[in-house]
Amino acid sequence: MNHSSANQAAIGLAVCDGTSAQKWRMYANGTIKNTGYNVCIDNKNGDGTTLQLYACLGNANQTFSLPDQHHLVQFNLPAQAGTAVKVASDQYSIVVLTSNGQVWGAGYGKYGQLGDGANWTYQPFPVQFKLPNGVTAIDVWNTAYSPTGGLYDNTFVIGSDGKVYGTGSNGLGQLGNGTTTSTLTPVAMNVIDGSTIKALQVESGYGTTIVLTDNHKVYTVGNNSNGQLGDGTTTNSSTPKANKYTNILPITMF
Repeated sequence: MNHSSANQAAIGLAVCDGTSAQKWRMYANGTIKNTGYNVCIDNKNGDGTTLQLYACLGNANQTFSLPDQHHLVQFNLPAQAGTAVKVASDQYSIVVLTSNGQVWGAGYGKYGQLGDGANWTYQPFPVQFKLPNGVTAIDVWNTAYSPTGGLYDNTFVIGSDGKVYGTGSNGLGQLGNGTTTSTLTPVAMNVIDGSTIKALQVESGYGTTIVLTDNHKVYTVGNNSNGQLGDGTTTNSSTPKANKYTNILPITMF
């Protein structure tokens, strides 16, 4: 889009230099805010034509909406990602596995479940899940429960190295890395090391993660409040285990 020099001067356009003054975020409540200066875009007269920067009050003049979301819109994968081969979503965010072995996500990412190293309250543009160098994705799973609780917000990716990489909430140990520390950047599960044990499929919900491996066993980790880990207890675990009650028979898929 072309602008005359007079128009540029009038609206104060400047070269994009990445300074904090140019960093804006649209939140789920429709507020467009610059957190560096703690100001919001304000529709001064409520007529949609007179805008100003003003203290964030959360009133109607500071609430904006996207175009009608009842129509289908395209998920804008970057050209280098290839084409979409699998989509996973659970209420608040979406992740897409591509033909080039990448994972791209968008939507609510407050607890780091998009796996790009950031905590997005609102992310309308796809961001890439950060796998280790040389590792591509072969499967993906996305799970969430509540944007306010943050107990079950995760994305899991099976890498070409046979490992499971997870990000987001970890209060119940569902990332399987031996801790209960949440993370914005993907971490690899313990035990399923990609050499002696390779992951084939992963699913998760309510803080319990289940992994099918190439030895036809199911490994479970995380929330065990109802005995769902299959170890005969109701104690949570942050380390994946092939428990006796979930491995009575060999399994080929779930």
